Amino acid sequence: MRNLIIVGTDDFSLMIFHKLKKTGNFNIIAFSEERSRIRFNKIEGLPNVPFEDLEYKAPSEIVLLLIAMSGTESQEVRDRLFNSAKEKGYHFLTYISPNANVIDANTIGENTIVLSGSAIEQNVRIGSNCIIEQGVIIEQNSVIHDYDIIRSGVRIVEGSNIPENSVIG
Repeated sequence: MRNLIIVGTDDFSLMIFHKLKKTGNFNIIAFSEERSRIRFNKIEGLPNVPFEDLEYKAPSEIVLLLIAMSGTESQEVRDRLFNSAKEKGYHFLTYISPNANVIDANTIGENTIVLSGSAIEQNVRIGSNCIIEQGVIIEQNSVIHDYDIIRSGVRIVEGSNIPENSVIG
């Protein structure tokens, strides 16, 4: 069982925490956020480690990260933390809900979150550090680039090409 740290402590992060905890596939050892944003030293009984200290307290060789923050105001922070952690050698979990219908999970980038009720058809590529919310349909031959957020209930029609850093819906 791999050790996992969830980066983020907003409601979205906590939802992802509970979904992952329920699967039992990961040993969630901590939360993390930037030192200036820390309000609580513990979240759900786990330590809340300053992001700036991660490489000293949880080296990249022993943990996976999942940067799980939502909201357009969090997008810039999420992208910055993803790039910073990547530069430090961290690897990331890609979370696909067991209640999502994904034809080929191998075409989904790292640190991407696909929530329940979403349908990802054939020949779809989804970049890294994306959030695909509940009930999204991405039709065949579409490309979702890095750092995108696709909001609940959106339908991406066949052959679409969604640019990097887009928020749809």
